[in-house]
Amino acid sequence: MATAKKATAKRAPAKKAPAKKTPAKKTPAKKIAHTKRGLAQDRRQVSAGQTSEVYYEAKKMGVSTAAVKKAIKRVGNERKDIEAELTKPKKKAAAKKSSRGLAQDRRQVAANQTGEVYYEAKKMGVSKEAVKKAIKKVGNDRVDIEVELKKNGSKTAKSRKK
Repeated sequence: MATAKKATAKRAPAKKAPAKKTPAKKTPAKKIAHTKRGLAQDRRQVSAGQTSEVYYEAKKMGVSTAAVKKAIKRVGNERKDIEAELTKPKKKAAAKKSSRGLAQDRRQVAANQTGEVYYEAKKMGVSKEAVKKAIKKVGNDRVDIEVELKKNGSKTAKSRKK
C-alpha cells in the first residue's frame, strides 16, 4: 500500500490550456484641454523648477543653467525678459579707487611703483633715475615732475641708458 500512496502523490495536476487573449480596444489618448491663452502663456514662460526648460534656454542663449536661474530671479519667468537679461552687455569692472579718489591718484607719480616711474621715463624720454631724482626734488605731482624733466631734459636725455 505504500507504493499506491507514492503513485498518487507523484501525479501532477493536468495543465490548463492557456486562455485566449482578446485584443483590448485601444482608446484614443485624451487630449489635455488647453485654452488658446493657456498654451501661449506656457510657451512664453520659463519654469525655473523644470530642468529641461532651464537647460533648453541655457543652450539656446549659450550660457550656463545657473545664469538662466539668476536671470529668472532678477526679472521673473517671462521668456523675452530672461533673454533680454542674458543678452545685455556685461558691465566693466570699475577702476579701483584709492582713499583719496581716482583723479588724485592719476595726478601723482609713486616713486616706489616701478610701472609708474617707467611710464613717466618713457613718456619724457629720460631714464628712470632721472624721474626718481625729479620726484625727490619737486615732489610726486605729475605736472611738476614733467616741468622739471623738461627744464633738465638736455642733461638727462644724454645720460639715458640704452
